[in-house]
Amino acid sequence: MIARTGTSRRARALAIFGKALQAAGLWRPAGAAYKAALRRDNRPAEWRYRLGLSREHQKRFADAAADYEEALARGNDAERALAQAGIERLVHKSLAAGRSLSGAGTSAVFEIAFLPAPSKFKNLASARIRCNYMSVAINEHYAPQVRAVIGEPDRASAIVISQTCSAKTLVACALAKGRGARIIYDCCDPYADHEGVAHGIYAAERFKDIADLADAITVPTQAMRKRVVGQRIHVPVVLLPDTIDYQEQTQPGLVPPTKSVVWFGNPGRGNLESGLWALKALEQRWGYAVTLITDPSKVEDLADFVVEPWAYDGFVDRLRRHGLALISQDSAANYKSENRYVVSIMNGIPAISSGSESISALLHRGGFAEMQVDDDRELDRAIERLSDASFRSNYVARMQDLIRKEFGPAAVATCFVEGVLMQKLGVPIKRRASGE
Repeated sequence: MIARTGTSRRARALAIFGKALQAAGLWRPAGAAYKAALRRDNRPAEWRYRLGLSREHQKRFADAAADYEEALARGNDAERALAQAGIERLVHKSLAAGRSLSGAGTSAVFEIAFLPAPSKFKNLASARIRCNYMSVAINEHYAPQVRAVIGEPDRASAIVISQTCSAKTLVACALAKGRGARIIYDCCDPYADHEGVAHGIYAAERFKDIADLADAITVPTQAMRKRVVGQRIHVPVVLLPDTIDYQEQTQPGLVPPTKSVVWFGNPGRGNLESGLWALKALEQRWGYAVTLITDPSKVEDLADFVVEPWAYDGFVDRLRRHGLALISQDSAANYKSENRYVVSIMNGIPAISSGSESISALLHRGGFAEMQVDDDRELDRAIERLSDASFRSNYVARMQDLIRKEFGPAAVATCFVEGVLMQKLGVPIKRRASGE
């Protein structure tokens, strides 16, 4: 129904006129009528959808995608279904349009375009560690035959969609795939099960859109791989470790032992709650001062702890003021990566882990399984071991060596180029020589 409380008579008349023009197949003037109606009242999802429909018929696919996205965000269930169907149509039409153009990847340089999820770049860990640092690593170890960039998907030989993307970006990727580009979906969170909006986008619907378009999917952990495979995905799902975060700030020297423990990161999804038992035990039984580096507005009820707001710049200096880090994850979020543990160890801060499946596996590989704790007895044992200066130094040094081998720039670049592009997608790229 077009009528809406608070909508002017003129706006409703323009919308009715636009609908009549569409029925007559007059798409351009119909679009003008809906644009005029929306200038007077931009709330009705139906009008936004119909503006997108006019633009779709004019082959203005990018503009139509943006309209359908807005209708998807504002509409009721029926309107959302129409908008989602419109986005899916645009993807298929863009694929067909791309096939009519010249093929991609014909130059001597294989270009990879990384597209981070819509957000402030430095504030989004996946943008930093799985796009920015990844592109730097690829360029360092595979140039000049491979070139990795952030954005610029128009002429790319491969496009990496990180986490999620707008409908407009999805349509651009479909056009590129039609030309011959490979599409890789880098998925770090369970968006298939996400109810509602992430980064301003309906996550579950977009997960399916991107997965249907992708030639391969990359994930940071084995647990996340199982989740994605469980969605009946019909393309390769490949484990691609995180690169090391805060690389330009790295200070690997061992910090001095102090009675100060730091917890950092996003407190949501049980991250902080799952570690409170250990933080309180460290404070009450071991005399540690506890500092949280996070969003203060999300931890207002923890008055006993020092809370500092997170900021990217200078983060490592602040982290190294503490003699111990606690890394905690809720068992229900076992898909999460080792990123925070890796950051701590690579910056010389001994770390104890609680609840993390991936960190536990890493500690077992390194020979320090006792640094994974799940109760007071295990926590006390870990603290006692770390009180020995020789053990403390050996723990950090050996885990740094292992992390460099598994998460360092050369390792992740090789995994992406040789493990994903060459082995799974058949891209003819020369292998990196051992030791490069």
